[in-house]
Amino acid sequence: MFSALSNEQILKELGRRLEACRLATGLSDRALFRAGGVKKDALAHFKKGRPVSLLNFIKILRGVKLLDPLESLIPEVDPESPLAQVSRAPSRRPRRIRKPKVRDVQAAFRWGDE
Repeated sequence: MFSALSNEQILKELGRRLEACRLATGLSDRALFRAGGVKKDALAHFKKGRPVSLLNFIKILRGVKLLDPLESLIPEVDPESPLAQVSRAPSRRPRRIRKPKVRDVQAAFRWGDE
């Protein structure tokens, strides 16, 4: 659903959902401030759909006890073992990724090629 919304609409929807969760659990704003360690201004901004820092967002989620679902947003990837990294062909392990070079027309011209 969020992919069809603008960033501002997503912020407003998240603020609306947070307020609904807070009311459903019977949590007061004061209790949320204490549980999450977030300031009143940051919470008010978030409720109104205004941007807040990621740190304040995490504090708000901690206050309403919704921090665990945040973990599923970016799944943890098991790192490849060092032995598997060494055994992989060197040509398949790029050290850098660069843009392809644009060939200069004059550089491609050589005398005697006319």
